[in-house]
Amino acid sequence: MFSGDVYPKIEVKIIKLYGNRTNKRSNNSFKLLNISVGEKISFLYDDEITATVVDDKNQVEYDGSVYSVSKLAGKLLVEKYNWSENASVNGWMYFAKDGISLSDLRDKIEASE
Repeated sequence: MFSGDVYPKIEVKIIKLYGNRTNKRSNNSFKLLNISVGEKISFLYDDEITATVVDDKNQVEYDGSVYSVSKLAGKLLVEKYNWSENASVNGWMYFAKDGISLSDLRDKIEASE
């Protein structure tokens, strides 16, 4: 059994390892990445697959329908690469602008601030 003071010690170790994450990262958005409505982003696994940004948050148009970036990434991974339909994906890791994943682009922008 754990003694009553174990959890505070674990919490202190976690904070030392990872920092005190009281400042939660904001949600990804095209506005944050300086990507304008109307610009194209491409699927990392196949740059022939593109989607058009339709708002400054996370919505894109692909093949006549509007999706969030993550929903579209999940759809493409299931349909074209036989991923499980239950897979949860961060779409920002699977789409790119100018050859850089949207996730990496965010990291790059944040590192320069």
